[in-house]
Amino acid sequence: MWRTKKYGDIEWEPSRKQTKIKVEDLPSVIGPPKLNKDKADDTWTWRDVGAAEDYTKNGGAAAKISNSELAIFHHVAMDKWYASQNSCPHKQLQVLSRGLVGMAGDVPKVACPIHKNTYNLETGKGISNAGFNIATFEAKEENGRIMVLLPPDDVLDKALAREDPKGNSCGGSCELPTSLQW
Repeated sequence: MWRTKKYGDIEWEPSRKQTKIKVEDLPSVIGPPKLNKDKADDTWTWRDVGAAEDYTKNGGAAAKISNSELAIFHHVAMDKWYASQNSCPHKQLQVLSRGLVGMAGDVPKVACPIHKNTYNLETGKGISNAGFNIATFEAKEENGRIMVLLPPDDVLDKALAREDPKGNSCGGSCELPTSLQW
């Protein structure tokens, strides 16, 4: 049953005798992330992204810093906070904050809720596909607040903002050649 479309409504499309939300078809981003916690220097600062009680235990939520979206996770099994980009490198959908948090052996991971690609929350490296990797950041709880170690806004936005999404789509297989893996 279709209804009159209003401004801001989600678009739907038919798929296999049912309707599904129409998602953007942006190009994939393959290779190492443009930014990661191992690049931290003295220009990076701890930024407050909200009260710990506002975040789901053993799940995630999005936080916006400048023009960039981050995914903030509390991993109960590790009793630790994690932060990453919110954009999944496969199709660049801003959905990782709603991903499934779990373990891959002894590695904390998140699975994209749309395409099920999995990522190591410590390093950002792709688990299910070595070609897809995410930016990760140090995160901690301090006095009931969640703090994330981040670069200046202009550096963060240059790497993660979605104003002009570009990719390097892989066309068939997104596995990186061994010589390009990081």
